[in-house]
Amino acid sequence: MSSKDKPRKGEHGPLPQRRSRTFFKGDGWYFMTREHIDVGPFSSQELAEIGVQDYAGFSMDADRAHDDAAEIVHDESGL
Repeated sequence: MSSKDKPRKGEHGPLPQRRSRTFFKGDGWYFMTREHIDVGPFSSQELAEIGVQDYAGFSMDADRAHDDAAEIVHDESGL
């Protein structure tokens, strides 16, 4: 089962249709972020897929760091 076939956090019921974020354009392989930014070129689709995973991991880490910082500020304010 690929990661496209697994439910994501908070998903319940039938899975929505998913497609690969990688695509070939002129000078190499790219992936598109949720913000609709093309990242690449990569020399192979495999490397572009690894780039997707790296980017997703970085994004999740950044979201967690932001949430942690917001929690610290909230705690220090006494609210």
